[in-house]
Amino acid sequence: MTDRTKNTNPEISAEIAGIGYLSPRGAELKDVARLELGFVREHIQGYNENEQIFILDVLHEYILDILINKEP
Repeated sequence: MTDRTKNTNPEISAEIAGIGYLSPRGAELKDVARLELGFVREHIQGYNENEQIFILDVLHEYILDILINKEP
């Protein structure tokens, strides 16, 4: 009997291996993300907490739009 929790499809394994969290560069890429977020947080410190939340929420939507629509 095949173990349903194990992936036996090599195409799926290859696809997953390219994802940052699971790739050899995952830790490095997470550090890059932390640095970039630090840059944004530093630049929005002059706004109150609600304004900062709004800015980050809008930025989140812009990032998703870029990823989904593959826009530069």
